[in-house]
Amino acid sequence: MIGAGVADAVDAIIDQWRRERPDVADGLWAMAIVGRVQRLNRVLERELAAFFTQHDLQNWEIDMLFTLRRAGLPLSAGALLRSAMVTSGAITNRIDRLEARGLVERIRDTEDRRSVLIQLTQGGRDLVDAVLQPHLANEHRIFAALSTEEREALATLQAEGVVVHKTNTGYTVARFSSEDLSEIYLMRRLLETELLRSIDLASVDVGRLVDLHKQMNGIKGESSREPYQELNLQFHFVLFDRSELKLVRREVRRLWYMSGFCRSLYLYESATAAHLSAEHGQIIDAVRAGDVKQLIRIANQHRSGTERMVVQRLGPGRSD
Repeated sequence: MIGAGVADAVDAIIDQWRRERPDVADGLWAMAIVGRVQRLNRVLERELAAFFTQHDLQNWEIDMLFTLRRAGLPLSAGALLRSAMVTSGAITNRIDRLEARGLVERIRDTEDRRSVLIQLTQGGRDLVDAVLQPHLANEHRIFAALSTEEREALATLQAEGVVVHKTNTGYTVARFSSEDLSEIYLMRRLLETELLRSIDLASVDVGRLVDLHKQMNGIKGESSREPYQELNLQFHFVLFDRSELKLVRREVRRLWYMSGFCRSLYLYESATAAHLSAEHGQIIDAVRAGDVKQLIRIANQHRSGTERMVVQRLGPGRSD
């Protein structure tokens, strides 16, 4: 049952890995989260499918119909494609099937007669309006077993980008393409630069930076990637937290958490760690010298280097 506070199959899996591979025990928390989100999503898909079957609908059909209804205006096939996350061939086939059922229709774009838009028929609109309230009630029923704390935790994971919610499908672990990560790093560069510009370097606890730097240098091996990430986060936020731009700080921290897993792909590598250590040392030197311009230059160089390493490991970007 969703929300039950007892050991589950994921616990058994984690215990088996701890027994067979104790060297990776520190990193198994991520596997536990992914496993539970995936299992939760399967439960949601099963429950939603059972509900929509009662209305002679499949999940993908209600997804497209709801997308058109909440848009409030006709949409292009491309817009539906981005919503449905399928191939262009599949979206054409789905539109054809909904059109054959009399739920959607193709119309010419009044601003570009060469383009075709998709809109709900009156029958499709009536169907969506009739099923919406029962659908919401069904979703409330599914989550009724979750405690307030569990609902808040799920909402927090979604807000931090760890999981994503897709209408009529449920929650899944967030997946980033190389383009997504590049955008995250772009936002980080813009926001972190403003944070660094806004702080008084004389107020920064240099001793704390040096101590964290030494602790990171003392960490070795793949199984230590989680404590290394935590120390790395603390190192940078010794600086960021000196800024009075609270909302900017909060957003930067969210962006760090969103991309944390991707950074874990390379942080444990000895060559990478040595390179990052050298740049951390340069950051400390710039803070000691009170040189904000130099600090920003090194921080941008440091961030760009980590972005390249992440993108290389993610491989080719998404294709629409």
